[in-house]
Amino acid sequence: MLVYAVCFIGLLIGSITDIKTREVPDYLNFSLIAIGLGLGLISSLVYWDYSYFVTSLLGFVVCFLLAALMFYTSQWGGGDAKMLMAMGALIGLPFSSLYSLYSINSFSDLPFLFVFIMLILVIGGVYGLVWLFVLLVKNRKQFIDLYIKILAHKQHVKFRNIMFVLVIILFGVAFFSKDIILRVVSLGVAVLLFVMYYSFLLIKVVENIAMVVKIPLSKLTEGDWIAEDVVVKGKVIVSKKSLGVTKEHLAELRKKKVKFVMVKYGIPFVPSFFIAFVIGVVVLYLI
Repeated sequence: MLVYAVCFIGLLIGSITDIKTREVPDYLNFSLIAIGLGLGLISSLVYWDYSYFVTSLLGFVVCFLLAALMFYTSQWGGGDAKMLMAMGALIGLPFSSLYSLYSINSFSDLPFLFVFIMLILVIGGVYGLVWLFVLLVKNRKQFIDLYIKILAHKQHVKFRNIMFVLVIILFGVAFFSKDIILRVVSLGVAVLLFVMYYSFLLIKVVENIAMVVKIPLSKLTEGDWIAEDVVVKGKVIVSKKSLGVTKEHLAELRKKKVKFVMVKYGIPFVPSFFIAFVIGVVVLYLI
């Protein structure tokens, strides 16, 4: 129960700071990782059983791989990724559970870390949509104006025409095909293409009107995402393609006396981790 208490407190603190500042302090994440691996090591030494540390280490590795995927595809920020690694180290993943996955008969038989990750993906998706909807409502006038402007842009008109052609072809396949599976797949892909295109535009518009902010250099911190290239005398100092601002970037920006930068703030996802953890504990241990 000590590990779950640490997870609860860590996620609660992380959620509060993420909502307030859009950042999760490195000292919190690294402390939680150290506690997770440290508890595993201490337990192994006390009980003279290496499985405790291996469990913690395996949980950390699995979450590290998932976190890296989400970070390098720009789905999460560095703080979110590190928090997931910390949860992996704390909760752990018993090595023996990997051998018994094929014999699992119910949801409650799954390792808690797997349940936690699945809940994060589901709840995180819903949470993200709700957050975007709230931002859309708060900025509805700007949203409508920019959405219409983007739809009329030559590049988007070209992509939209390609999308419509593909959708029409897929509907034609679904209408004329006698294979029920092909019909269902064609209809599903057609609808998915349509929804994905307009969802992508919606997210981009909301991102531009509510998540991109001009801030003074004094408020720029390591790990922030640059929304526009910082160019000084024709030279790009920090690219918007960079995976977060580094210490070297900050030093160069100060050297060049840059006053303001455009940064992109993502959705604070750690609260969805907290919700997923609480639900997971309630479902598996209290019901």
